[in-house]
Amino acid sequence: MSLIRPSNAVANASASAVNVAITGGLDLRLVKAEYQIFFGSRHGTKGRGYVIASATPNVDYTGGTITLTEALEATQTNQPFVIDTMAYTGDATFLTTSYLGQIVTGMLQLFGDPTLFGTASKRLPLDKSTSGGISEILWRIGGVNQFRLGQQQTDGLEYLSADYSTDGSAWATGWRLRRDGNVNLPSGRKLAIGHDLPIGVLDARGGRSYFGSGSDTFAIGLGFSAARIAAGDMAWIGASDSATPSIVISNKGGTEIARFTNGLGVGIGGDPAANRFAVIGGRVLFQANSEPYGFLVKYAAASDGVYIGNTADGAGLQVSNAGGSALMTVRNTGVTFMGPPIVPSYAKATVPAQNTVSPGAIIYVTDEVGGATLAFANGTTWKRVSDLANIS
Repeated sequence: MSLIRPSNAVANASASAVNVAITGGLDLRLVKAEYQIFFGSRHGTKGRGYVIASATPNVDYTGGTITLTEALEATQTNQPFVIDTMAYTGDATFLTTSYLGQIVTGMLQLFGDPTLFGTASKRLPLDKSTSGGISEILWRIGGVNQFRLGQQQTDGLEYLSADYSTDGSAWATGWRLRRDGNVNLPSGRKLAIGHDLPIGVLDARGGRSYFGSGSDTFAIGLGFSAARIAAGDMAWIGASDSATPSIVISNKGGTEIARFTNGLGVGIGGDPAANRFAVIGGRVLFQANSEPYGFLVKYAAASDGVYIGNTADGAGLQVSNAGGSALMTVRNTGVTFMGPPIVPSYAKATVPAQNTVSPGAIIYVTDEVGGATLAFANGTTWKRVSDLANIS
């Protein structure tokens, strides 16, 4: 049973010599002592076989020198050849080696010589007879384990595992592709997204997933459609670079829109210490950087509106016009109007019923006897402010 049928390697040797020079695409590391070499056609050798004593590969592993246990009977010039593992011993252990050798040789021919491909499809099956166990491809450097890719089983589920070794002996898993379609990153592993580590990193640890961007502005982009994403029309979510990081939301140009900070709440348009929403002690807090301009309240089509904010001393609520001039302040001591207050107007026939208002409510009666006047509710009737008489 043949171990190697090289496609382009040839042999050269002189009669009565024991050394055979091999040139071309053959890695002599595959050739062992007690194999035998036959010269002639690759599809049917001619003549006797010679037992190999040793094989010395070239530095680039393409060819080298084969030393025989006895001298050649005839000169061999640019001869094709076949190497067989059975040699003269007939030992059954060589048969197993032969099967493994054919697999290795097939891989070398498949990946090492593109002229073998042609137009046909190529497959390299690794077939386990039963579930469980491992079937894998192993990568080494100088005999030291580096990587392996193989099929394994855990909890009754087969998966493809990509493993690595840092010391050449112990293996660690990089990622797994399960038969249920899921790709798993073991705890502590990182997946680089678009950049070298540690920028743009997806990290899974302790059942939690982490994403590190290296940018507080541009981390995760959210776009409405593929076309919008391609055009860069996205909102961005990132994290600030600090011991107590904030979540930063920015527009497509990188201008900060809001910042969520632990202990400070939500910053609107800038530093959360100056402009923020927060829930503290069960209360909702809004903090503005300027006392006139806190909340802007306006109709959608209006160009201006009314602002609601703090007074300068922080002890009151202030309502201001679009120019920042105060219209009204509310404090624990009462309400101050910066202009005349306007109360609702009613004709006598339409004044509210007493059971619908609170005592002390004030209205303006437009058609009272003697002329329009202010009136207040006492819980029973409306009385004129001017003389405390009932409106009639």
